Amino acid sequence: MSLWFQSPMPKKAQVFFFTYVLLIMTTFALVGITFSMFHYALAGVLLAAAVLMTGIGFMIRKRVLRSMGVFDQTEQA
Repeated sequence: MSLWFQSPMPKKAQVFFFTYVLLIMTTFALVGITFSMFHYALAGVLLAAAVLMTGIGFMIRKRVLRSMGVFDQTEQA
C-alpha cells in the first residue's frame, strides 16, 4: 500500500484540475469577502458561479475518467 494516491488520470489533466480547483476556491473566498463588504448582489453572483464551476468540474472529471475506461469496470457480487 502506498501513502500517495496514484490517480488514473494523465498528468496534464491532473495539473488542469489542480488549477481549476484553485480557481474555484478563490471564487468561494471572494464570496466571503464581498459578503462581508455588504456587496450582496456580487456575492450572490460569485456564489452561483462557484457552484456552477464546481458542477462543471465534476462533470469534466467524470468524462475524462469514463473515456479512460475507469467507470466501465462492473463489480460482480
